[in-house]
Amino acid sequence: MNYKLSKLALGLATVLVFSGQANASSITENTSEGFVNGSNGSYTSIGVGTFTDTFNISVTSLSNITGTVTALNGYGYTPFPISLNTASVTESLYSGATLLGSWTANAGNGYTVTGTKYNAAPGNYILDVTATAASNFNTDFASVGGYQLTASVTPVPEPTEGGLLLSGIGLLGFIAARRKTV
Repeated sequence: MNYKLSKLALGLATVLVFSGQANASSITENTSEGFVNGSNGSYTSIGVGTFTDTFNISVTSLSNITGTVTALNGYGYTPFPISLNTASVTESLYSGATLLGSWTANAGNGYTVTGTKYNAAPGNYILDVTATAASNFNTDFASVGGYQLTASVTPVPEPTEGGLLLSGIGLLGFIAARRKTV
């Protein structure tokens, strides 16, 4: 009898391990007014004046979409050997033409803004990042600003995964109790 219960517990544990959702979601650059460098949800961009970069986000299952943008100031940010002076960065998340959220970080090196859309349904989304360069004191060059973007899509666990986990723990407890009495 214990052998059959052990096989059942092993089968249930296997189901638990492979029951998580596969996340084939993607984040890609669509259009840019700035010079964008990077891929796979990690980007750095510089531009002149006010510029907007657009990223496509494809969501394949119920997920949380998170974008973290950091304004860049100073000189020599790799891979850009140029003086950056950013006044603000704003990220806006859209589903079609509908604005889902907008988050802004104001002036200062390292000023960061994080926006999250919880429980985003499967579909296509657009993330716009707008950076505004502050005035540049050097009259030989236009005002240049920049930002770093880290964007991610993480699947939301289905309620059935929690049920499977609890039933597996219960079954393992039952097996342990049976072994003690035999």
